[in-house]
Amino acid sequence: MNFYEDIAHKLYVFNTKIGETEFEPFDFIEAKHNEAPYKGKVFYQNLIDAMPNHFGAKMRNDFFKEVVQYCADRIHALLSQQIETKTDKFKAELGEYGFFELSKVKQLSEPNKQSLIELISTNDLPYSIAMFEYLAFLKHLKAKHFTTDYELFKAVAKWFEVNERAVKGNIYVLNERSKENRTRYTADQQKQTVQKDYEKLK
Repeated sequence: MNFYEDIAHKLYVFNTKIGETEFEPFDFIEAKHNEAPYKGKVFYQNLIDAMPNHFGAKMRNDFFKEVVQYCADRIHALLSQQIETKTDKFKAELGEYGFFELSKVKQLSEPNKQSLIELISTNDLPYSIAMFEYLAFLKHLKAKHFTTDYELFKAVAKWFEVNERAVKGNIYVLNERSKENRTRYTADQQKQTVQKDYEKLK
């Protein structure tokens, strides 16, 4: 019986005691989480996977569902927290380069500015580059912050944690005369989509 199966078994038989301390079931799960070799999403998913071996379909089924739902909720909360942290970091980085001084961005309410940041940070790179172009952020970066395209590609690649070539290709295909591979780099195909998404925020 491995670590997670042992937790599942003890929940099943109501043996939620650690040392001399008796825990409520969900407090017991959190106490074991603190002992686990792997924390966070991995712990809760492994516990979910271990549960069916110790809970029959007809025995304590309601409690089984409660435990699985609890673990699923904890996974969701952790993932949401990770996304929020990433978005906040991304927002701060853009702010350093004058993103919130752009005319189209200044027109938005504060909640919709946040929604815009989330759109850019959670969509794929072609979408994000197309949105930067629509907002005139690429033009702003070239005029105010970077003297060469290479410096621009490098900075944007760092924000999105991608390679510089992907940034270069997606920026260049926005130019109709570009000979970049439009199958591989597809920011030009996102122009109408980003415009519609922006209009919804106004």
